[in-house]
Amino acid sequence: ERPQRLTLLFSADDCAEMLFRTEFDELASQSGGRVKIVCGSDGFLTADNIRMWVPDFAEASFYVCGQPSFSEPISKVLDDLLIRKTRRRITLCGQPGDIERHKQFPEGHDGKTYTITVLFGINRREIPARSLETVAVALERAGLAIDTRCRSGTCGWCRSKLESGMIWQRPEGDGVRAKDRDAGYFHPCSAYPISDLTVRVFTRL
Repeated sequence: ERPQRLTLLFSADDCAEMLFRTEFDELASQSGGRVKIVCGSDGFLTADNIRMWVPDFAEASFYVCGQPSFSEPISKVLDDLLIRKTRRRITLCGQPGDIERHKQFPEGHDGKTYTITVLFGINRREIPARSLETVAVALERAGLAIDTRCRSGTCGWCRSKLESGMIWQRPEGDGVRAKDRDAGYFHPCSAYPISDLTVRVFTRL
């Protein structure tokens, strides 16, 4: 069996501030060459960086973690390198601040405000929701904080049910399971209102 190898490509303004640097260096020193740590402080990772540091990149699997402003350009780099989707795992952290610039964001919804009817237990409340902010942000703005952790649609802690209305979710940030989606469930932390909504939440408000 071929021994697995790990190359950690870390991008930062200052490599001295790299989290767990001491632990990673120790892991690399004990790995017999199977673990390599590379930190770059000259901008985002490029296809040339990957070709240089991961010679067998065509057969490698890639695990990407970072803010959308980081992970989305890296996804484009992986596209350019023809890395198959089955060889990618991307953990999104947080939501973009300029969602209206997303190429798939529905036209005609910039700057609009809708009404969300929130159902929790036997209670209901109507709150305003801005189209360029997620449903979770609208709930928090109204003092109805639900349990959100990843804030990118992947962990599922904020899982709620869309009783009526229309939402839009970034394709790269929609972690809802197919069966849940078919049953009307969604993740408020990654969903943007594009009409008035009625939403049932299950976490404690």
